[in-house]
Amino acid sequence: MTLNSGKDVRYSKPGTFGKVCVLPCDDEWEGCIYSEKEITVYCKIKADELILLTVIVRYGKGFLEK
Repeated sequence: MTLNSGKDVRYSKPGTFGKVCVLPCDDEWEGCIYSEKEITVYCKIKADELILLTVIVRYGKGFLEK
């Protein structure tokens, strides 16, 4: 979902690209309730193959405002 519908990440290393998606969640994580989940995916393409580098998930609120 993040790769298909996420927004481009502004800052990524040359040769890589990133996509970010913010979703409403209202979930509990480590004893706290968070209203949003931000998912960032970093990839690169090498020899016409998509290589997943990392996925970062952050819980919080106000991600859409930034």
